[in-house]
Amino acid sequence: MMTPNRNLIHLGPATLLPMVFVSSILLWLAMADVPALGGPYLPSAATGLPVGPQPLTVAIGDGGGFYLLESARWKPVADAELPARVRALVGSRRGATRLYVTADRDVTYGRLLLLAEAARGAGIQQLDLATSCPYGRESLRAACGQ
Repeated sequence: MMTPNRNLIHLGPATLLPMVFVSSILLWLAMADVPALGGPYLPSAATGLPVGPQPLTVAIGDGGGFYLLESARWKPVADAELPARVRALVGSRRGATRLYVTADRDVTYGRLLLLAEAARGAGIQQLDLATSCPYGRESLRAACGQ
């Protein structure tokens, strides 16, 4: 039969708590440090391919003018030619059924309806309101002439 060794120290749960506490604080500090340092630094490549096709995007400027995003540039569109231009843009992207809309907050409801009508006529099944402007607000402001 084995006899208990009286020289061993029994570590109960109360003695482990400080170690667990310190470990959790160190883990929390490590997780908080990553975003503060700017996140991961990924390499860039001059020959990189885009992740996916550029989404169909229409912007409505603060003056109510329409702008189509074509080849990473905002192109102004007159009201009369909006349905034909949206149809041509959808036709160039086979299978595209979603249109992203970015608009100034002061745009009237009627301008959104005009765009929705042109989009439905072009075969768009879903209109999504974008929360941020693709390719930056500066490029849209430059296209709007502001």
